Amino acid sequence: MPSTQPILLTNCRLYTGEEVADGTIRIENGVITAVGPRVDFPYDAETMDLKGLNVAPGFIDLQLNGGGGRFFTQHPDAQSLTAMYEANLRFGTTHFLPTVISSPLETVFRAIDAVGEAMRSKQPGVLGLHVEGPYFHPARIGAHKREFIRQPATEELRKIAHRGRDVVKVITFAPELFTDDQLQLLREAGFVLSAGHSNATYEHATQFFQKGISKVTHLYNAMSALAHREPGLVGAAFETPHVWTSIIVDGFHCHYAAVRVAKQLLKNKLFLITDAVDSADSAGSGHIHYGDFVTQYRYEAGRFVTDEGTLAGSCITMLDAVRNCVEHAGIPLAEALRMASAYPAAAIGDNQLGYLKPGYRAALVIFDNALNVKGVYNDQLTIPLTIDP
Repeated sequence: MPSTQPILLTNCRLYTGEEVADGTIRIENGVITAVGPRVDFPYDAETMDLKGLNVAPGFIDLQLNGGGGRFFTQHPDAQSLTAMYEANLRFGTTHFLPTVISSPLETVFRAIDAVGEAMRSKQPGVLGLHVEGPYFHPARIGAHKREFIRQPATEELRKIAHRGRDVVKVITFAPELFTDDQLQLLREAGFVLSAGHSNATYEHATQFFQKGISKVTHLYNAMSALAHREPGLVGAAFETPHVWTSIIVDGFHCHYAAVRVAKQLLKNKLFLITDAVDSADSAGSGHIHYGDFVTQYRYEAGRFVTDEGTLAGSCITMLDAVRNCVEHAGIPLAEALRMASAYPAAAIGDNQLGYLKPGYRAALVIFDNALNVKGVYNDQLTIPLTIDP
């Protein structure tokens, strides 16, 4: 439950999502009520002097497969959601979409039901569900298990739309496999439609963007590439200003120069995801996943790969992604932070997260100049604040 006592965070550098300025932020009942250089002090406020630390909106990961030793598709339940939240919160991720990958319909239903219950009970961090697959082009399945990849059937889509209404936020699929009526069915359910694991031509992709596809999943990976005679899905995304595009910035899924090019072209429509299976510290301790719902994979030198060498999700956190943007892609810190908060919030139509502004939820990450997390506030101080003397 949010703290009822007013909180004042003073003497801090604020990355509000709109500007960078020194000042104070006031929080009451889990909501930001004032931000600025001079803020009124309620008589009963608890004041925390941050001694120059930075404060930014909490990170929002719209594609998280697992964490804390739990793989959500393998175990789509409350225990997995809690483990994923706690594992990522300490690195600044306050909210996320657990992701169920290509699997039997019953598994998708279990994921919908688990996330729906988490949302009803206001389980911290859970914004909804990302359904990734199973309607992929056979040539672009990545590490997903081929036995679960299938053509979209209208009756199955109707069941997902009915059961997932108000729970599923994003669904990723190859749009070239769908009829216009099937796309309309998913749009009417309120899902954000995302093109991914697709072999769509440039012409087809451009047409789909006019039919309600408003997002592209993990740019460059598992999709038709940009070529000089066939620009593919990548080229169509670069040329369509209203489409949101996610990207994995771990140094493995795409070259940092490719990140720079995408940023120059997509500007504020490019946002960060991790697509993380688990964190590097879990993997490094010898914890290796062998799930029933993916091709067998292992941890190897900072990444997860299948036995064939195919990338199988990442092991980075959103904090790692922000750091990589700054240190390797040359993106200014304020913009990298927006890519981790304001832009993913906008991509799913959330107007309560992503900014430090009055009326927004108090979801904050507190960090030093070396990008070490010193505290996290998510309706309350959920990660204890540590301030060096």
